[in-house]
Amino acid sequence: MGCDIHAFVEVKTGGDWQCVVEPIPGTHYHQRRVEGLEPFEAIDCAVFWWRNYDMFALFGVESRGAAPRLFPSKLFVPDDSSFRSMYANWWPSVISHSLNWMTLADLLAVDYTRTLPDGTSLAETLGSLYFTELEALKKLSPDPAHVRIVMDFDN
Repeated sequence: MGCDIHAFVEVKTGGDWQCVVEPIPGTHYHQRRVEGLEPFEAIDCAVFWWRNYDMFALFGVESRGAAPRLFPSKLFVPDDSSFRSMYANWWPSVISHSLNWMTLADLLAVDYTRTLPDGTSLAETLGSLYFTELEALKKLSPDPAHVRIVMDFDN
């Protein structure tokens, strides 16, 4: 048994946050969908769709590895989130924990060159797939503050 992430994307357009409902080209989840390895979901804009406990720590889950908790869990969905009604019906459940959200601007502001206690950099610990996801997210809006990732974890 392990921890899984459920991370969804919304983009601010015309003053409102809108759920991205199609797989985002260039993401790991999109590639798995193209290869037929992931089923269609009602909300299909998943990002960071793999198990990496250092990445989870970065997003606010208690760390098992070397990565720091840079975005402590907020335990609420923003009032203006397009996911608010979904989470009202779904979260908190007995298996979900560490609800969180951040913008792409927040993620791009992280110093990924920082050295961790094990001697590796944060970038090395997170791996190239993480940065591929960031690049895909950059294509959603010219303003990274207008791309928001809403997530929770379960185990």
